Amino acid sequence: MTREPREPPVAHKATRYGRTLTRVDRAFPSSRACSACGRRDGPKPLHIRAWTCSGCDTRHDRDHNAGQNIKHEGRRIRAAQ
Repeated sequence: MTREPREPPVAHKATRYGRTLTRVDRAFPSSRACSACGRRDGPKPLHIRAWTCSGCDTRHDRDHNAGQNIKHEGRRIRAAQ
């Protein structure tokens, strides 16, 4: 029996509001890279919620930074299609 991939819960909202949904690989290192300069400092334990980039000294909230990186990656993927 072959299972078809499930549609993400937000897919219907994207369609309803005339948006395009772009999938980003779940292994994409969104919380490891600085969203300001792109430097990758490596893995961080989950208890670290805020950090400062060693490349540009920008202070990041882990979740906000990951969101920015996912948005940039989605736009990069969309532009390449």
